[in-house]
Amino acid sequence: MQEVSSLKKSRINKDILYPCILSGVIVALLFCLCPFSPLYRYVFSADEICYKTVSIGLLEGKLPYRDLFDHKGPLSYFLYALGFLISGKANWGAFLIVCILNAAAFYFVYKTMRLFHDEDHAFFSSAFLLFIMGFCVENIFTTGSKPDNMLLLPLMVSTYLFLKETRHKEGEVFSSISVRSMFLIGLMCGAVFMIKLNVCLFYFAFIGMYLMFLLIRKKWKAFLTGTSAFLAGIFAVCLPLVAIMGIMKNLHDFVRIYLVYNFKYANTGDSVFYLTKKMIAAPGKLAITVLILLTVFAVVKDLKNKKLDKQRILMLVLGIAVMAFLTIGPVCIYFYIVFVPFYLYGADSAVSSILSRVKSTSTRAQIPCILSALLVIFIVIQIIMIPYIPWEKTAEEKAIEAYAEVHPDATVMYFNRLCAEGFSDYMPTTPDFRVFYAPLLSNDDFVSEEVKTIQEQKPSVVIINRYHDDSDAIMKQFMEKYGYEEYTAYTEANDGMYVFVKAAD
Repeated sequence: MQEVSSLKKSRINKDILYPCILSGVIVALLFCLCPFSPLYRYVFSADEICYKTVSIGLLEGKLPYRDLFDHKGPLSYFLYALGFLISGKANWGAFLIVCILNAAAFYFVYKTMRLFHDEDHAFFSSAFLLFIMGFCVENIFTTGSKPDNMLLLPLMVSTYLFLKETRHKEGEVFSSISVRSMFLIGLMCGAVFMIKLNVCLFYFAFIGMYLMFLLIRKKWKAFLTGTSAFLAGIFAVCLPLVAIMGIMKNLHDFVRIYLVYNFKYANTGDSVFYLTKKMIAAPGKLAITVLILLTVFAVVKDLKNKKLDKQRILMLVLGIAVMAFLTIGPVCIYFYIVFVPFYLYGADSAVSSILSRVKSTSTRAQIPCILSALLVIFIVIQIIMIPYIPWEKTAEEKAIEAYAEVHPDATVMYFNRLCAEGFSDYMPTTPDFRVFYAPLLSNDDFVSEEVKTIQEQKPSVVIINRYHDDSDAIMKQFMEKYGYEEYTAYTEANDGMYVFVKAAD
């Protein structure tokens, strides 16, 4: 009896220790790579600056889509706003939110692997997957504050609940999922919808297939209760956010931008095959290739050994289906995070092959820790060799700083581009009035909309993406007419845009 009690205690300790180790590695990686990291003097990614702008604007009474343009889901901004509320608008609050989301996501990666294996094997599989993602894709955690990385947590919670509920000791594929779990999976789906709506295809594949299974088996009660619980979970997340926007008279803009704009933007006609996508850098293509090959290896191995796990094969088939749908549009380097549940199959099989050749228990335990340490060291060296932010202030920064010292209350407006680096940090009062705006793709006369917005808002600084056509001359004439002059000190430091300031200032 005492031996059994000791064994149970050891198991509990490992199930706490291993997720803590994974979380520690993730925080270390994010400290090196996340744009909101305290390591850096300003946010270095244009996307993250945009999210920061919208989120701080939300705290100042502005609303996404109506006052501050961006086409991501509203839940993203509420999460970031929570971080900036905690830190008093300093970057470390958003960094804290990002760390919590990523650490929690890999906790459920570990929990999912524990459904199939013991603690050591589950830890090794999770660490191995983290190593491949972090080592092959150098900016996998640089994009840790992008909405796609936020999605990893709800997707992994959903995967864990789905596999836990449907797994029989006899290895059967399905049992009925409890109403509680279907509601929780619905909550996760609602969160995904309010972060990036196209990723809900993940749920159409997995949950849709499960509901079809219930219909085929004529399990009417399970179908009705399961569908109702799933939809209730979705509505529990979406309705409050929609109600808030309705109360603030922002519902029309939410539909116009988040729904209509995104559907039009996604219709790019881009190639489905990820290797042909220019926006995926070579390291990203390498990481995706490695993970796909590992998964193919796992299938071949199971077929050869005639040890097919129906549930794992189901994950593979549905993962391929989800990937096919989600890669129709443009896929950026970070987007394959969505397929982590699918890649678990390949990572797990590769780990099984490695562990079968390592006999020593102590060596098995050391390997994931060694991999984690190597990964962090590699990233630190990379930061030193190729810093994400120059160690010395650039001419661009000095120009912003010089202007901010003379005009501390200046308001800034961005047009047709992501927010520029620097203005966010040197002008702390700006977010109260800042507008980041871009017209819908269906609107051809975007210059006239910009002119109208400038007339209404009267910002101190106007930043415009260079058009390289007749629009340049039109915009210059308009800016001169309304008392703006080009801020050459900044424009010369950045070829990609015009910067105008009020002459009176």
